[in-house]
Amino acid sequence: MSYDNIAARLGYANRSGAWKAVQAALREHQAEAVDDYRARQVMALDRLQMGVWGEAMAGDTKAVGTVVRVIGQRCRLLGLGLG
Repeated sequence: MSYDNIAARLGYANRSGAWKAVQAALREHQAEAVDDYRARQVMALDRLQMGVWGEAMAGDTKAVGTVVRVIGQRCRLLGLGLG
């Protein structure tokens, strides 16, 4: 559909209003998709960390390194920065 058609059907004064409405809807949909992806990835990282946590706390240096990398990945994913 053209923006002129969208404007006519939805009652916008002109195609500019229709374009803005479409852009806002696309941004909202994209934000929801990103939030969903981020939540799924955080859950996966949580499971990975839980899987090696006991070994890391017992002093297994390889497991400690894995936990540190998982924490770093979670920080990057959440935009927390590492310093």
